[in-house]
Amino acid sequence: RTPLIVFAGDVGTGKTALAESFGNEIARQLGSNVHLLRVSVQTRGTGLVGEMTQLIGKAFNEAKRVAEAVNSPIVLLVDEADTLAQSREGSQMHHEDKAGVNALIQGIDHVKEAHSPILVVFCTNRMQAIDPAIMRRAAIIHEFVRPNNEILKVLFKQYFGDLGLTDQQLSQLADASSPTADRKYGFTYSDITNRIIPATILRAYPDRALDFTDILETIQSLQPTTPFQEGRKS
Repeated sequence: RTPLIVFAGDVGTGKTALAESFGNEIARQLGSNVHLLRVSVQTRGTGLVGEMTQLIGKAFNEAKRVAEAVNSPIVLLVDEADTLAQSREGSQMHHEDKAGVNALIQGIDHVKEAHSPILVVFCTNRMQAIDPAIMRRAAIIHEFVRPNNEILKVLFKQYFGDLGLTDQQLSQLADASSPTADRKYGFTYSDITNRIIPATILRAYPDRALDFTDILETIQSLQPTTPFQEGRKS
């Protein structure tokens, strides 16, 4: 299979975090270094004729060069992949963008020729926008979702377990973070790690220890990240 993985799903659900970190587990299993390289959205260029194609080709050639130089596997991460791999079926798509997608497909196909393995990972909030020819090549397509009630309980136990929270308290925190009748979506993973936890700590720091009320009131004072919608930036 083509060495391409697509991580798709809503904002804040861990796509990029996993893409940046799973190479560590592969390295442990192989007993070898695994290197992470990133393809920037700036690879789109400035719109000059042929620029996007050249930049994409350069990115894949550099990945092959590094793989051969270090003689170990490479994870090539393309974050916000839909900005580079947008479907060519769109009637309004510019010729330069179509050429860029063609170059991207060629780059993905050619990484199999590298001396050391190169795994291309796409992360996107808009899987439906990615060109079908690229999606057909994906060996794995994994869709990420927001944590459900049971996972939220596990997360709060993991992060605040040393407070001695009861099962009932963990359930209250999970319920407060889950979808409600008035709000059809719950908190994301990044909402919990980047917003709820720091804000909870600041409620108590530096005068006292954290308690259950701090966590619950923090959750109740915040709103979860709005789900990604077409036409609105995440």
